[in-house]
Amino acid sequence: MDARPLPRLAALLGAVTVAATALTGCAETGPGAAAPGRTTGPTRADASPAPSAEGTGTGPSDSCTKRLLEPGDPVPGAVFADCLVTATRLAATARMTTTYPHSSATGPIRMGKPFELYLKTSDGGELFIKDERGWMKGHGGWTEAKANGSAEERLADAVVKSYLGFTDPRAQQQFLATTEWQPAASAPETVNGRQAVRYSGRPKFGDVTYDDYRVWIDKGFLPVRIVATATVLGRTETGRQDYVDWGERIQLPDGLPQ
Repeated sequence: MDARPLPRLAALLGAVTVAATALTGCAETGPGAAAPGRTTGPTRADASPAPSAEGTGTGPSDSCTKRLLEPGDPVPGAVFADCLVTATRLAATARMTTTYPHSSATGPIRMGKPFELYLKTSDGGELFIKDERGWMKGHGGWTEAKANGSAEERLADAVVKSYLGFTDPRAQQQFLATTEWQPAASAPETVNGRQAVRYSGRPKFGDVTYDDYRVWIDKGFLPVRIVATATVLGRTETGRQDYVDWGERIQLPDGLPQ
């Protein structure tokens, strides 16, 4: 198959993705056994939007408000992780855009059951993850992620596991807890249309420690932007994740593998 877009899709992750791969065990990922199929049914969507983390009795506790939205002292990693991950699980859906030096990707994400992520890259590649299985699409069609498969399947496996490493709440819970989080001394900023407080830390992925990791969270404790810089094997790169439309209805395109 012609898989030329696959290396470009993998390259957009840069050093941040290399680091994320070290945490894939936390996300309990693994390749599936069946070859990808194609659906012909209607576009899939949530039956109704997930509730926002704001104004509910089942969201993050009052301690999150006191520690994160009225910042003063640094916040312990476990507290920061609990507040953010609880909020993202409750909101469940969003639209995510990743931006790296040479490429970008955007699409919907569902942080529930099933976990689903669909991204289309600026160079025309596609990525789809459903729970523990994932696929990448090049000119020759969809390639399923397989750790012990062909070169294209192994490449897809590395990219799928990397995305799970920094988007799946199961992995985020452990990752965010590896550092103390320092609130910005400045006033809240407007990011992606939301008032947000910026926090900085240096979380770890295995043996890799980020040079700089900044998270902007809104008043529902939801991340609206993450900017991360990591140095791996002597190469330093910065990547950005932007989140919008938390808790709103998402749609996935027709024809995705099953």
